[in-house]
Amino acid sequence: MSNQRAATDKAGVFRPLYVVQVRKNHLRKKALMTRRGLFISVLFFMLAGCVTLPPRDKASVTAVRGNICIRLPAQQGERLDWMEIMESARPSSTIIHYDVAHPVWIAAGECLPVKGFHFVAGKSYSVLIATVINAKEARQYESRFTMGQGLAVIQE
Repeated sequence: MSNQRAATDKAGVFRPLYVVQVRKNHLRKKALMTRRGLFISVLFFMLAGCVTLPPRDKASVTAVRGNICIRLPAQQGERLDWMEIMESARPSSTIIHYDVAHPVWIAAGECLPVKGFHFVAGKSYSVLIATVINAKEARQYESRFTMGQGLAVIQE
C-alpha cells in the first residue's frame, strides 16, 4: 500500500483518510440540511397556525312595525360593507352590497336596511354582516333567528 494515511469508515471499509473525511463532511452537511429543513417547516407551521377569523359580534333581530329590524352594537364611524342573508333550508344566499360612494353609517339602536329582502314566517335565517370602521379595521356580526307567526322573531 502507499504511504497515505487510511482509516476504516462506518461501513467497515478500509479507505484513504481523505475519502473518509469527505464522506463524514458530506453526511454532516446532509444531516444539517435535514435538520434545517425540518426546523423551517416547523417554524412555518407554528407561525402560520390555524387561520381563523376573529370572533363575530352578535347582531340583534326584532320585529318593529311589521318589519324585521337588525341592529348592531356598532362603534361611531362604522359603515356597512355587505350583508349576507341565508335561509337555512336553501343552499343559496342573498348578498347585499352597500356602495362606498353612498355609505350607510350605522347608528346605535337604528335598524339596518335590508334593501327589500322578504322574510317569510316559519323559516330560519342566518345573517352575516361586515362593517368597516377605517381603512385597516373591519368587524363582522352574525345572528341566527326563526320567523314565527305574526312577525314574531325567535333569536337563537
